[in-house]
Amino acid sequence: MTKDQIQANKPDGANHLDNKGDFVTAIELCGGQGPAEMIASLCLTNAPCPEGYFPQLKKYFSVLDGMVYIYYEKQHQYLEYMNLEKVYFNYVWIKELRDELKNLQPL
Repeated sequence: MTKDQIQANKPDGANHLDNKGDFVTAIELCGGQGPAEMIASLCLTNAPCPEGYFPQLKKYFSVLDGMVYIYYEKQHQYLEYMNLEKVYFNYVWIKELRDELKNLQPL
């Protein structure tokens, strides 16, 4: 399947691939609305200005010059991880997650 065919079959709002190759939203990737709200509010971290979150690692990160820096809570610092293009874990951008949460329809 080509990249264009994959994009054509993508549901609205689903911008991420999960571990099975299915498209999901950032909220779903975080485990649902409750966990997503906690992640987006930054109440789970001391990290200064994180840009993203790795749901599988349960770690916040920032990017500088294409390099990912993961925040380590015990050490209270960002440590170099790897180039963003080479990251193989799922990740969500905090700004994107907040936008999705803001646009949720009330039940």
